[in-house]
Formats: sequence, C-alpha cells, structure tokens
Amino acid sequence: MFLVASLSLYPADRVALGVISFRDTDNLSSNSGSSVDPAIAASGDNVYVAWSDKTPGNAEIIFRASTDGGETFTAKSKGRLSNTDSASVIPRVASNGDSVYVVWVERGSSAKTDIYLRASHNSGASFENIKNLSNSGTAAESQVATTGDHVYIYCMERFHVRQS
Repeated sequence: MFLVASLSLYPADRVALGVISFRDTDNLSSNSGSSVDPAIAASGDNVYVAWSDKTPGNAEIIFRASTDGGETFTAKSKGRLSNTDSASVIPRVASNGDSVYVVWVERGSSAKTDIYLRASHNSGASFENIKNLSNSGTAAESQVATTGDHVYIYCMERFHVRQS
C-alpha cells in the first residue's frame, strides 16, 4: 500500500509559527502486492508520484499524477511505466512545469542492471518510449533533476575490485 498526504504550510504572519495542516490521506496503490521505494516531485500545481510495485509478480514502476496540487490523482495519468521480465526498482522523479522525468534501475535475471528513463511533457498524461541510459549492465543507482530546458541524470556504475 502506498499512501500520499499533502500538507499546507501557512506563512508566519497568517497563523502561529509551526502550524501545519494535513488533508486526508489517499491510497494510490490499493493492491495485494508490495509497494516500495516511493519518489515524489512537484512543480506548481502538478504532483508526480512513482514507486516500485510487486503486484504483477515482479517489480514494475507505477506512476500517478495530480494537476490540482495533490487533491486528486486522475485515472488518465499513466499507470505502469515499465513492463518487463526484469525487476524495475528504485524510481526517481523530477519535474519542471508540465514535464516530468522518471528514472529507475532495471535488474535482469543475469544480474545485469541498467538505468531507464521515461519522460512526459503533458503532466504525465502520456510518456515517450523507454530509453536505456546506461546500457552497460553495471549501473547501480541514479538521480534526476531538471531546471529550465535542461534535464540532469546521474548514473552510478558498479565497479569490481580484482585481486591478483
């Protein structure tokens, strides 16, 4: 189960310092499988959430979007971003305006791992095709950030120490 709650921080001149207001919690992944590794990003009224979900039998990346500041997460937002025989894990999300970028680690059965990306430029309503960014089989983790027209993605590669 993956839950999301939004909070409102009020300016100090309007209410007492430290007052926080939470609205009701939404269950974005009401399913029988494990929902883990949540990631969230926001830009203006757009809120984007991704996580790794094991309901289909192996881990896949699931995505939900809100265009009203997290009040509702619409059914039109893309559900599953990955759909492979490999385990799709550790998503990271970055957003800027109506653009959202999701990267994750794809772990194959042969212990090879790569970093994958999907991008949307319409608030998560549809996504571009999946892109393998590392294509090395030794990627370990990633991060994503965006500003203006630029997207920055960090991919860390595993290294092996050889003994002689």
